[in-house]
Amino acid sequence: MLGQCHDEDRFGGFILDEVQAEITRGRLLKCYVCKNAGDTAKDQQNGATCGCAISKCNATFHYPCAKESAITARLLNKKTCNIQYVYVSSLHLIITQISGSQPNIGSPNHS
Repeated sequence: MLGQCHDEDRFGGFILDEVQAEITRGRLLKCYVCKNAGDTAKDQQNGATCGCAISKCNATFHYPCAKESAITARLLNKKTCNIQYVYVSSLHLIITQISGSQPNIGSPNHS
């Protein structure tokens, strides 16, 4: 997860080494939507840096895939600055709503 700070030696408020590490890590992550759509182009599956809001789920997505796909379910929480939580499926969204648990807002794969 990226740490944000307000030091002028940082890029956009983020520590440069952490940004580079996240870019490298993100290149290895596969998109759940692309894989399930039968997209075999390797470059279209890699770089999935958006993760399911359920912390035990390892599914990751490209941001456009998560936004546009009917596979994913989204929950808009207006109390938290209009953050949109993404779930790998409607079932994960329902589980969160029934349990009353808080969605994960960390980095994908929760590392």
